[in-house]
Amino acid sequence: MKTKTATTQKDKITITKRNDYTVLLTNQSRNYSGIYNTLIEISKDFNPADFLNGKLKKDFNYRLLRNESDPLANWQGRKQAESYTSETAIKKGINQINKQLRELKKEIAEARLNPTYLKLKPYADAKIKNYYTDFNFHDCIRLYREKPINFIWLIRETGSFLITAKDAYCNEIISGETRTRNKNFNHDYFYFSNNELKRINSVPELTTIYANMEQYQPEKTI
Repeated sequence: MKTKTATTQKDKITITKRNDYTVLLTNQSRNYSGIYNTLIEISKDFNPADFLNGKLKKDFNYRLLRNESDPLANWQGRKQAESYTSETAIKKGINQINKQLRELKKEIAEARLNPTYLKLKPYADAKIKNYYTDFNFHDCIRLYREKPINFIWLIRETGSFLITAKDAYCNEIISGETRTRNKNFNHDYFYFSNNELKRINSVPELTTIYANMEQYQPEKTI
Protein backbone atom coordinates (compact mmCIF):
# COMPACT_ATOMS: atom_id res chain seq x y z
CA MET A 1 0.00 0.00 0.00
CA LYS A 2 1.49 3.29 -1.09
CA THR A 3 1.73 6.11 1.41
CA LYS A 4 2.57 9.75 0.86
CA THR A 5 3.81 11.96 3.69
CA ALA A 6 3.97 15.75 3.85
CA THR A 7 5.32 17.62 6.86
CA THR A 8 4.56 21.15 8.03
CA GLN A 9 6.01 23.02 11.01
CA LYS A 10 3.31 21.79 13.35
CA ASP A 11 1.68 18.76 11.79
CA LYS A 12 2.66 15.63 9.93
CA ILE A 13 0.22 14.64 7.17
CA THR A 14 0.08 11.04 5.91
CA ILE A 15 -2.15 10.04 2.99
CA THR A 16 -2.89 6.32 2.57
CA LYS A 17 -4.77 4.74 -0.32
CA ARG A 18 -7.83 2.76 0.80
CA ASN A 19 -9.16 2.01 -2.67
CA ASP A 20 -9.08 3.63 -6.11
CA TYR A 21 -11.41 6.46 -5.06
CA THR A 22 -10.78 6.77 -1.30
CA VAL A 23 -7.84 7.87 0.85
CA LEU A 24 -7.25 8.11 4.57
CA LEU A 25 -5.71 11.36 5.71
CA THR A 26 -3.87 11.16 9.05
CA ASN A 27 -3.02 14.50 10.63
CA GLN A 28 -0.50 13.96 13.43
CA SER A 29 -0.38 16.91 15.82
CA ARG A 30 1.13 17.71 19.19
CA ASN A 31 -0.41 19.52 22.13
CA TYR A 32 0.39 19.90 25.84
CA SER A 33 -0.59 16.29 26.54
CA GLY A 34 1.42 14.74 23.69
CA ILE A 35 0.94 13.53 20.12
CA TYR A 36 -2.52 12.74 18.71
CA ASN A 37 -3.92 11.80 15.29
CA THR A 38 -6.93 13.23 13.48
CA LEU A 39 -8.29 10.85 10.84
CA ILE A 40 -10.30 12.07 7.84
CA GLU A 41 -11.45 9.71 5.11
CA ILE A 42 -11.84 11.43 1.74
CA SER A 43 -13.80 9.65 -0.99
CA LYS A 44 -15.29 10.27 -4.40
CA ASP A 45 -18.83 9.19 -5.31
CA PHE A 46 -17.88 6.39 -7.67
CA ASN A 47 -20.10 4.84 -10.31
CA PRO A 48 -18.21 2.59 -12.77
CA ALA A 49 -20.41 3.51 -15.74
CA ASP A 50 -19.96 7.24 -15.07
CA PHE A 51 -16.22 6.72 -14.62
CA LEU A 52 -15.84 4.89 -17.92
CA ASN A 53 -17.85 7.61 -19.67
CA GLY A 54 -15.91 10.45 -18.04
CA LYS A 55 -18.97 11.69 -16.14
CA LEU A 56 -17.99 11.31 -12.48
CA LYS A 57 -19.33 14.03 -10.19
CA LYS A 58 -16.76 16.57 -9.06
CA ASP A 59 -17.80 16.42 -5.39
CA PHE A 60 -15.86 14.67 -2.63
CA ASN A 61 -17.06 13.22 0.67
CA TYR A 62 -15.36 13.69 4.05
CA ARG A 63 -15.75 11.42 7.08
CA LEU A 64 -14.25 11.99 10.52
CA LEU A 65 -12.98 8.70 12.02
CA ARG A 66 -12.28 7.70 15.61
CA ASN A 67 -9.91 4.99 14.35
CA GLU A 68 -8.95 3.46 11.00
CA SER A 69 -11.76 0.87 11.09
CA ASP A 70 -14.50 3.20 12.38
CA PRO A 71 -17.81 2.21 10.64
CA LEU A 72 -19.79 5.30 11.69
CA ALA A 73 -20.95 7.69 8.97
CA ASN A 74 -19.67 10.83 10.69
CA TRP A 75 -19.88 12.95 7.54
CA GLN A 76 -18.37 16.42 7.41
CA GLY A 77 -18.50 19.31 4.98
CA ARG A 78 -15.26 20.38 3.34
CA LYS A 79 -14.85 23.41 5.62
CA GLN A 80 -15.35 21.20 8.67
CA ALA A 81 -12.79 18.71 7.36
CA GLU A 82 -10.31 21.55 6.83
CA SER A 83 -10.91 22.78 10.38
CA TYR A 84 -9.89 19.36 11.73
CA THR A 85 -6.76 19.29 9.55
CA SER A 86 -5.93 22.11 7.14
CA GLU A 87 -6.88 23.36 3.70
CA THR A 88 -3.51 22.17 2.40
CA ALA A 89 -4.02 18.66 3.79
CA ILE A 90 -7.47 18.30 2.23
CA LYS A 91 -6.15 19.51 -1.14
CA LYS A 92 -3.37 16.92 -0.98
CA GLY A 93 -5.93 14.17 -0.30
CA ILE A 94 -8.11 15.27 -3.23
CA ASN A 95 -5.09 15.47 -5.54
CA GLN A 96 -4.11 11.94 -4.53
CA ILE A 97 -7.57 10.58 -5.39
CA ASN A 98 -7.53 12.34 -8.76
CA LYS A 99 -4.11 10.81 -9.44
CA GLN A 100 -5.40 7.34 -8.52
CA LEU A 101 -8.36 7.74 -10.88
CA ARG A 102 -6.05 8.74 -13.73
CA GLU A 103 -3.95 5.63 -13.03
CA LEU A 104 -7.11 3.50 -12.92
CA LYS A 105 -8.16 4.74 -16.35
CA LYS A 106 -4.77 3.70 -17.75
CA GLU A 107 -5.08 0.29 -16.04
CA ILE A 108 -8.52 -0.29 -17.57
CA ALA A 109 -7.18 0.48 -21.04
CA GLU A 110 -4.36 -2.05 -20.56
CA ALA A 111 -6.68 -4.58 -18.90
CA ARG A 112 -8.94 -4.67 -21.96
CA LEU A 113 -6.02 -6.06 -23.94
CA ASN A 114 -5.61 -8.94 -21.47
CA PRO A 115 -5.92 -12.24 -23.44
CA THR A 116 -8.06 -13.78 -20.68
CA TYR A 117 -10.46 -10.85 -20.76
CA LEU A 118 -10.68 -11.14 -24.54
CA LYS A 119 -11.60 -14.83 -24.24
CA LEU A 120 -14.57 -13.90 -22.03
CA LYS A 121 -15.72 -10.84 -23.96
CA PRO A 122 -17.73 -12.55 -26.77
CA TYR A 123 -19.84 -14.40 -24.17
CA ALA A 124 -20.38 -11.21 -22.15
CA ASP A 125 -21.37 -9.25 -25.27
CA ALA A 126 -23.88 -11.91 -26.27
CA LYS A 127 -25.38 -12.49 -22.81
CA ILE A 128 -25.35 -9.37 -20.65
CA LYS A 129 -28.17 -6.88 -21.21
CA ASN A 130 -27.88 -4.84 -18.01
CA TYR A 131 -25.04 -4.04 -15.56
CA TYR A 132 -22.40 -4.60 -18.21
CA THR A 133 -19.90 -2.86 -15.92
CA ASP A 134 -19.85 -6.09 -13.89
CA PHE A 135 -17.77 -7.37 -16.78
CA ASN A 136 -16.03 -4.44 -18.47
CA PHE A 137 -15.04 -2.82 -15.18
CA HIS A 138 -15.12 -5.21 -12.19
CA ASP A 139 -14.16 -8.48 -13.92
CA CYS A 140 -11.77 -6.63 -16.22
CA ILE A 141 -9.73 -4.99 -13.47
CA ARG A 142 -9.73 -8.11 -11.27
CA LEU A 143 -8.35 -10.27 -14.08
CA TYR A 144 -5.66 -7.67 -14.71
CA ARG A 145 -4.62 -7.15 -11.10
CA GLU A 146 -5.06 -10.62 -9.63
CA LYS A 147 -4.00 -12.64 -12.71
CA PRO A 148 -5.83 -15.77 -11.52
CA ILE A 149 -4.61 -19.08 -12.92
CA ASN A 150 -8.08 -20.59 -12.62
CA PHE A 151 -11.50 -19.23 -11.80
CA ILE A 152 -15.24 -19.77 -12.12
CA TRP A 153 -17.17 -17.21 -14.13
CA LEU A 154 -20.91 -16.76 -13.59
CA ILE A 155 -22.74 -14.84 -16.30
CA ARG A 156 -26.38 -13.82 -16.72
CA GLU A 157 -28.42 -11.15 -18.47
CA THR A 158 -27.94 -8.88 -15.45
CA GLY A 159 -24.16 -8.99 -15.13
CA SER A 160 -21.35 -11.36 -14.25
CA PHE A 161 -19.14 -12.42 -11.36
CA LEU A 162 -15.68 -13.97 -10.99
CA ILE A 163 -14.90 -16.55 -8.32
CA THR A 164 -11.17 -17.08 -7.85
CA ALA A 165 -11.23 -18.72 -4.39
CA LYS A 166 -13.63 -19.88 -1.70
CA ASP A 167 -14.91 -17.46 0.93
CA ALA A 168 -18.16 -16.79 2.81
CA TYR A 169 -19.53 -14.46 0.12
CA CYS A 170 -18.81 -16.87 -2.72
CA ASN A 171 -20.25 -19.73 -0.65
CA GLU A 172 -23.54 -17.84 -0.60
CA ILE A 173 -23.44 -17.19 -4.34
CA ILE A 174 -22.92 -20.89 -5.09
CA SER A 175 -25.67 -21.81 -2.61
CA GLY A 176 -27.98 -19.35 -4.35
CA GLU A 177 -27.32 -20.98 -7.71
CA THR A 178 -28.15 -24.36 -6.16
CA ARG A 179 -31.42 -23.09 -4.69
CA THR A 180 -32.62 -21.47 -7.93
CA ARG A 181 -31.32 -23.92 -10.53
CA ASN A 182 -34.81 -25.20 -11.37
CA LYS A 183 -36.33 -21.73 -11.83
CA ASN A 184 -34.92 -21.11 -15.33
CA PHE A 185 -32.88 -18.05 -14.50
CA ASN A 186 -30.85 -18.69 -17.65
CA HIS A 187 -27.45 -18.39 -15.98
CA ASP A 188 -24.31 -19.62 -17.71
CA TYR A 189 -21.21 -20.94 -15.94
CA PHE A 190 -17.64 -21.27 -17.17
CA TYR A 191 -14.40 -22.56 -15.71
CA PHE A 192 -11.04 -21.14 -16.74
CA SER A 193 -8.01 -23.37 -16.22
CA ASN A 194 -4.79 -24.13 -18.13
CA ASN A 195 -5.51 -21.05 -20.25
CA GLU A 196 -8.75 -22.60 -21.53
CA LEU A 197 -12.33 -21.48 -20.97
CA LYS A 198 -14.77 -24.38 -20.65
CA ARG A 199 -18.52 -24.28 -20.18
CA ILE A 200 -19.90 -25.80 -16.97
CA ASN A 201 -22.99 -27.76 -17.99
CA SER A 202 -24.84 -28.15 -14.69
CA VAL A 203 -25.11 -26.78 -11.17
CA PRO A 204 -23.82 -30.07 -9.66
CA GLU A 205 -20.72 -29.71 -11.85
CA LEU A 206 -20.43 -26.08 -10.70
CA THR A 207 -20.57 -27.04 -7.02
CA THR A 208 -17.98 -29.80 -7.51
CA ILE A 209 -15.52 -27.44 -9.18
CA TYR A 210 -16.08 -24.82 -6.49
CA ALA A 211 -15.60 -27.39 -3.70
CA ASN A 212 -12.13 -28.15 -5.07
CA MET A 213 -11.01 -24.53 -5.23
CA GLU A 214 -8.58 -23.15 -2.67
CA GLN A 215 -9.71 -21.17 0.34
CA TYR A 216 -9.36 -17.41 0.01
CA GLN A 217 -6.23 -16.10 1.72
CA PRO A 218 -6.35 -12.40 2.65
CA GLU A 219 -3.42 -10.32 1.50
CA LYS A 220 -0.79 -10.05 4.20
CA THR A 221 0.04 -6.57 5.41
CA ILE A 222 3.29 -5.52 7.08
